Amino acid sequence: MKTIKWLWALVLGMFAVICFAFLSSVFVRIDDFYINLNKPPFIPDATVVALLWGLVYLFIAYTIAAMFVGRAKGKDYLYIVFFELLNIAFTVVFFFFHNLALSFVIAVLQFSMTAYFECRLLKTNRQAAASFFFVLLWIAFLTVNSYILIMMN
Repeated sequence: MKTIKWLWALVLGMFAVICFAFLSSVFVRIDDFYINLNKPPFIPDATVVALLWGLVYLFIAYTIAAMFVGRAKGKDYLYIVFFELLNIAFTVVFFFFHNLALSFVIAVLQFSMTAYFECRLLKTNRQAAASFFFVLLWIAFLTVNSYILIMMN
């Protein structure tokens, strides 16, 4: 029975992640604005970034599944929704409106919330926390990159 619950939880987690990933990807445009930005040498190529986001989304789906199986509280699910809404907001502000400063503010907010949620998961659901830790690392990397982009441009 527990295996079936895990499978359904993974299906629900993947469905949620696919919906958010689609909404976020609609606004990503690698146009002249992004190409002409001065970027540090350690920012990966766009293909690598897309692959890493795919991996991060798998970790988020697993986190959602672990939360579901572990009977997380409703506010924990709201955090995931808010996290993804911030991700969509970042892509809109950065890729559509080309506003580096506001995208950095959104990145800092998203990182702060991710760190808080990781601490919360460490207390309530270690399995979800282990998976979400990789999301925290990725968001930290993107936040640093946002800051560096502002400083270099």
